[in-house]
Amino acid sequence: MPGGSAALARAVKTGDILLKVDGHPCLGIALERLRTLVLGPQGSHVTMEFKRESLRIGKNILYFDVELVRGSPSFLKLLQRCHSLAQDSDRLKNLLSIEQVKCESQLAVNKELLARLQHAHHPASSDTLRVKELEDELADAKQANSILQHHLDGQMGKSRQLQQTLSMIQTASAAQKQQLEQMLTLEQDRLAWVTEIEQRRVRERDMHQTIQHKLQSDVAAHASAREKADSSLVQALVDSQLIRQEVAVLRMREGNVRGRLEVAE
Repeated sequence: MPGGSAALARAVKTGDILLKVDGHPCLGIALERLRTLVLGPQGSHVTMEFKRESLRIGKNILYFDVELVRGSPSFLKLLQRCHSLAQDSDRLKNLLSIEQVKCESQLAVNKELLARLQHAHHPASSDTLRVKELEDELADAKQANSILQHHLDGQMGKSRQLQQTLSMIQTASAAQKQQLEQMLTLEQDRLAWVTEIEQRRVRERDMHQTIQHKLQSDVAAHASAREKADSSLVQALVDSQLIRQEVAVLRMREGNVRGRLEVAE
């Protein structure tokens, strides 16, 4: 978990004891089992529970959890970039909705001014003063309409720019998402390959242990057989020495008998 090693180093001190990983007790378990609990797909979360004993008098015990995100540094940077792009996209969407509301309100004002202009072109009274007032109001309305139209054009331009920016961000976000999916696929393949290598190494270790036990058994059997052969050889030498002594005694007796026979003759 390279991406979370810095956060883990900041949270955990020397002497802290790891108690659980995602609720699974891990005291006294094998290293391979601990690796399977800690490692996992990139982007997933893992929670580690630690115990810390204070060096002060009384030895206060502190239990704390550390939550980490699995993944390599490049993956975490890409994930952070995607979150940033998503936040920018939401902010631009909010700005765009605000500008659209403003444009709609301005269009409503523009329609009202146009209605007033049309009414000014057809005066209901023939009074000259009323006509002059209507003409002045018409001129003011035209000027206000021109200003509002100019402002509306500017707002529409900004809206188009925001839409283009949003489209670019969405395209970049889609590309980042595709790249992230490719990285996830590669990471899953790498984890599968590492798992296969680990399983192969365990099988080879078991096979080597079996061969070593067989060799030790063969060596012990060979040593026992050799010891028995040496014991049999020593016994045979002893028996041979006794036979030689008996043969010498018989020869001596035979010589004595022959001497007596010669004396008797």
